[in-house]
Amino acid sequence: MIQIPVNEADLEGNEHSYLLDAVKFGWIGTGRYVAEFERKFADFIDTKYALSTSSGTAASDELIRRLQGKGIATRTFFISIHRQPVFQKMGLFRNERYAVADRLSEEGLYFPSGLTIGKEQIERVADEVREIQKTS
Repeated sequence: MIQIPVNEADLEGNEHSYLLDAVKFGWIGTGRYVAEFERKFADFIDTKYALSTSSGTAASDELIRRLQGKGIATRTFFISIHRQPVFQKMGLFRNERYAVADRLSEEGLYFPSGLTIGKEQIERVADEVREIQKTS
């Protein structure tokens, strides 16, 4: 039987040296390459800002609590439509699974946004999240 791995490391090109660099300087999930990645990713998806997190759990209740402690309002993401009680009572979406929507519902997080938020506020939110990541 052929084994198909869930994930297989591909350390060709610069990946091997980046990995050794990360281990050598003591950072794995965050570090000097993160800001560059965020900038390049934002350019790639044609948006002004991008913010990486170390994992889905970085968008947990602890992150919300710490941001609120810094005066930054946030909350968990939406409840997926297929899980909303009104639709369940109507018999809709029974025994249906939507993995992406479920994951967003469980791990997603709203950051301050809208027409009234300015560049300084956006940068403050991003800086605070980065700072929380460093200490988590």
